[in-house]
Amino acid sequence: MNKTQLLEQEQNAPVLCRDGKLGLLIRYLEILGLPVAGVQVPGEDAIREIPAEHLRPLSGGRLMETL
Repeated sequence: MNKTQLLEQEQNAPVLCRDGKLGLLIRYLEILGLPVAGVQVPGEDAIREIPAEHLRPLSGGRLMETL
């Protein structure tokens, strides 16, 4: 996924993380010039920072972490 595709995603889109946990897309970040998704996983204090290139869209507005 590129920066434009990430910005087009709905706020609170479900994200299936590579460890099998389900989170919500809550913000967009840029780290060292690269687009990053901020994902909140219930029960975790820290927000996961997933590079956009590691996400792919699924049906129904869902996302999946691929790496």
